[in-house]
Amino acid sequence: GTFLSHLSGDLWEGTITALEGTHLVNVSAKDAAGNVAWNNSTSYTATAQSLDPTEDTEPPEIHWVSSYPVNTTRGSAIYVTVNVTDDIGVANVIVNGISLTKNKDLWEGSVKAPLMIGNYDIPVVALDATDNKAESSLPCHVLRLKGMVFFNVNPTIKYVKKGTTVPFKIKIRNNQNVDDTLKVRIETNTFPASRRVDTSGFSWTEKVLNLRAGEEVTLPLEVRVQSNVSGLKIFHVRMDSKVSPISKISREYLVVY
Repeated sequence: GTFLSHLSGDLWEGTITALEGTHLVNVSAKDAAGNVAWNNSTSYTATAQSLDPTEDTEPPEIHWVSSYPVNTTRGSAIYVTVNVTDDIGVANVIVNGISLTKNKDLWEGSVKAPLMIGNYDIPVVALDATDNKAESSLPCHVLRLKGMVFFNVNPTIKYVKKGTTVPFKIKIRNNQNVDDTLKVRIETNTFPASRRVDTSGFSWTEKVLNLRAGEEVTLPLEVRVQSNVSGLKIFHVRMDSKVSPISKISREYLVVY
């Protein structure tokens, strides 16, 4: 609380710090005998002081820029995310002449990679309402595609008791010189119904991966075998590349007893 100063007679004065919003002012008085009286009939409303945009000279602050892919082929889409703030508000974020879209606290969008082989720094510009400007860049390496994606599922064949769960490991290594987006799917509908594994038994049936050049990942997959089936069951693990037109398929066998 704040103590007031006695002016004269019944008058006391003082100051308090205003808080944003509407608040009651609680006033208490105590006499020499210790008797206390309270009053909270007074209130105030305080609003945050807004800065006139025409007086703004501070540029936005770009905290970070991320993009994928960085190593890519000519004319490929590059997905960009920019984290930027401003004391008044960010009005626009432009990457290589393309305006991004605000999504909560981030600015997102896509641009095209250059059409010529080479290394580039793609410009990133953030503007506020008075055109104060912050600049950054994102790296882009446009390459001629070399290499391929390694893809392996283990085990290929498994003897398993009905009603149990079988673990598989899917190893993928991007041996290409560019970053790639890979879609891995479980397929069963290419087989006769009597040979299919029930899709409800898979821990997942589709995943999308961003794998940079030289990066490797192992995906665990679990298959729960129903308790009322037996015999040979088959499924495919299929991998499709966004960069390469070639699909890779691995056929897996379950011998259920």
